[in-house]
Amino acid sequence: FSSVGPAIDGRMKPDITAPGTFIASSVSSHYNALSSLPLAGAIVWNNQTYNYGYMQGTSMSAPFVTGVLATWLQANPHLTPDDVRDILSRTALTDEHTASSEVAWGYGKIDAYAGLKESLLMAAGVDESKFEFSCLISRVSSDCLRLVFAEDEETVFLSLFDALGRPVKTQRLTAVQSGDEVDFSLANLPQGIYVFKVNSQSFKIIK
Repeated sequence: FSSVGPAIDGRMKPDITAPGTFIASSVSSHYNALSSLPLAGAIVWNNQTYNYGYMQGTSMSAPFVTGVLATWLQANPHLTPDDVRDILSRTALTDEHTASSEVAWGYGKIDAYAGLKESLLMAAGVDESKFEFSCLISRVSSDCLRLVFAEDEETVFLSLFDALGRPVKTQRLTAVQSGDEVDFSLANLPQGIYVFKVNSQSFKIIK
């Protein structure tokens, strides 16, 4: 939907592309052309109806990118605009479509997870007193947690406990290196509340 580049001063534009077609989003209560939108749903709260509709354009892709960058900044609050551009350029997805025109696609299609991992790894070089993340934990499916480590660790213990504090599952990792990804299976567990603990010599995480 965006104009193709380059900018008048020669800079490549756009920088990146993101989903912008048939995106479900909240609709302003003051929007006067509701009938022109295909509706995705609605909720009623305090006797007021709030609608969600399908929209398209840079009005959808721009906030998508903003949300992705917000997660990167949670992983590494010290990212600069230049850092973000560097991560975008190195992690963007490319295919036969993006290869057809740099002035239309920029670096390519934004890859939220790859960029999040790069943000975490860049933070490993930040002074420890300024950085609280040594391991990023994400839920990649209903029955799997994925851990990405930002530092080398000789030994890491992963433990899962039920709501009564009883150990359900443990896993021991050795010779972990910065950038390693490890999956922790949650398959065949009964429904309930669990506590997940990651413990090493240099950090401890409890979720």
